[in-house]
Amino acid sequence: MESKNSPYQMAMRYGFYYSLASIIVDVTFFLLDLGTKMNWLNGTLKFVIGVAIIYLGMKARRDEELGGYMSYSKALGFGSIMVLFSALVLSVYAYIHMSFVDPEGIDRVMKEVKEQMILKNSSEEEIEMSLSMMRKMKSPAFTVPLSFVGSFIWGFILSLIIAIFVRKNDPNEEYNSLNS
Repeated sequence: MESKNSPYQMAMRYGFYYSLASIIVDVTFFLLDLGTKMNWLNGTLKFVIGVAIIYLGMKARRDEELGGYMSYSKALGFGSIMVLFSALVLSVYAYIHMSFVDPEGIDRVMKEVKEQMILKNSSEEEIEMSLSMMRKMKSPAFTVPLSFVGSFIWGFILSLIIAIFVRKNDPNEEYNSLNS
């Protein structure tokens, strides 16, 4: 029994939840000045949140709007729409954060990289080349599209896996296909 509600509305809602949770984690780490020190924890938290929200979104779609049954392809499609919307919101957030909230952030990262390279006895040429490349790659014009693509690919991979556990084939559909 497919609901008359658009799957896009629910996918956008859960995609927004995913984005909002990721942004809250990022802002918390920014306010506590844990950005570069605890990057692994930031990534781990966002991974767990992503898995949970994608799972809950797919499960809600299956149980609330599809009568308790959802094929793998429908689960994957729903998850893909969810993470597409989330990636869009997160890339807009990345632009705002890099451009207005913390425009000096790249300078801090570059300073840390320079210090690490000095400790490793890198030559002045190597340091300048690395920093020059980082300046280009860390600009909003480069980072925002990369953030969008990376967020979508990562979310799509999670959706591929999570859809395996959420899918529940309708036995009546299988029975009816045998009679055809």
